Amino acid sequence: NKSRMPGGPSKVPGGVRTLYWFRKAVRLHDNPSLAKAVQGASHLHPVFCLDHSSMTGGASEGCKPSANRMRFLLDTLRDLDESLRALGSGLQVVSGEPEGELKRLCEEFKVERIAWESETEPTGLARDKRVEAMAKAAGIEVVTEVGHTLVDPSLLLKEAKGKPSITYSTFCDHFAHVVARNPITITPTPTSLPPPLVPIPQKLPTLSDAGYSDADATTPVRGGEKLALETMHRHLARQEWICKFEKPSTSPCETDPEARSTTLLSPHLALGSLSPRVFYNGLKKVYKEGGKHSQPPVSLEGQMLWREFYYVC
Repeated sequence: NKSRMPGGPSKVPGGVRTLYWFRKAVRLHDNPSLAKAVQGASHLHPVFCLDHSSMTGGASEGCKPSANRMRFLLDTLRDLDESLRALGSGLQVVSGEPEGELKRLCEEFKVERIAWESETEPTGLARDKRVEAMAKAAGIEVVTEVGHTLVDPSLLLKEAKGKPSITYSTFCDHFAHVVARNPITITPTPTSLPPPLVPIPQKLPTLSDAGYSDADATTPVRGGEKLALETMHRHLARQEWICKFEKPSTSPCETDPEARSTTLLSPHLALGSLSPRVFYNGLKKVYKEGGKHSQPPVSLEGQMLWREFYYVC
């Protein structure tokens, strides 16, 4: 699902000066919009906007992010920065509303193309329209790709004849039809990236910058793409547990790594440090190899479908 704004250059001598805006796909693995951004780019400048929405998960104005959420987000940004620097790049974190910060960076760096993963929620869609309008006015090309869901939500709406499904079973039927025509594929993790537009200082915000001490963050759950993938692979190796998983029989408050009866992957999926497609395809492989297994809506696959249902219902 690629969107290009009129007036933006698709190709210039030496490549396109590109800014990549990390949002809900705060990872390198299976990141279709990042892969699109790299194509034809002479430079690729990774940016994350630390604004009220990203800090609170879209909560209403006046709500303050918890120390636990803030630490998880900062863990994830730090991990991403490390991965980008291993490829000769880095992550520039700016504080403020995306519309203003991105406009400033585009003007300062003479950006010719800006890319991000497409949005799934109303407030984000409204924000993106404002950023697209800014880009169009400046003659900047915009490229977007689906990255936060298993399939393109517009395909599910089309399957439902434009009217969102109101029951889980109907949604699952629509999902199966869409996936039969559009198999869930994984975008390879980049092994190299174009250089950033300017050197990016190795300076990221800390928990104290957000007004918290380390003692304020009390949850054992930590963030980051590497940890997300490690946790996912550890669970996928538990074939019998995966096949017998049933949501009503779990304890969502259990956090002991050995005893817990849920995956604790939800915050990684929500922030995008773990690709839902990688996890979903991993589950399907375990089911195929394990034989008899639990079924939606109570299975782990069923939990992923509930998540997908949320975005289109």
